Amino acid sequence: MPNVLCIAGAGSGKTHKVITESIAEIERGGKVLVVTYTTSNQQELRARFIKLFGRSSDRFVVKGLFSFYLEDMIRPYQRAVFEKRIESIFFNDSNPHLNPKTRRSLPGRKEQLADKSCNPKHYLTSCKTKAHTGFLAKLATRIATKTKNAPAIRLSEVYTRVYFDEVQDLGSVRKVLSQAPHSAGQ
Repeated sequence: MPNVLCIAGAGSGKTHKVITESIAEIERGGKVLVVTYTTSNQQELRARFIKLFGRSSDRFVVKGLFSFYLEDMIRPYQRAVFEKRIESIFFNDSNPHLNPKTRRSLPGRKEQLADKSCNPKHYLTSCKTKAHTGFLAKLATRIATKTKNAPAIRLSEVYTRVYFDEVQDLGSVRKVLSQAPHSAGQ
């Protein structure tokens, strides 16, 4: 199935459409991933799915955008850029590479090292086990490029449909998913 973009305003029934299409896909034997930004929207999607389907299903997966990046796009292939496992996400209020007092760049935080390898200080906290939220999409893109789009290929193997419920979610993953086979970029 080709990638489909559906743009709809608030109150137009897009959540209902995602849920009903997901139920139909599950009934055909598929597995659906819905990525959305807010925790409240994740809860709403799960509740509405249960209301229409009658029960929960492990074939209907709802994730937040940051969890999606970490669990589906970064972690399975992170060894392409970092050896140590990225355990979690560090939620940044501002750019971690700028000195908050002067707004100047901190030394040693460039994306790439002199040898062209990936600089962990750009993407990770000093413990190297937490990824900065503001750089997750960039890291996912770097990993996808380095692995010949392996994360998107994997998504298409795990899920028969992938929905991005909010437009801000779509922009940062569009490039990574654009080369996925069949329906990974729904």
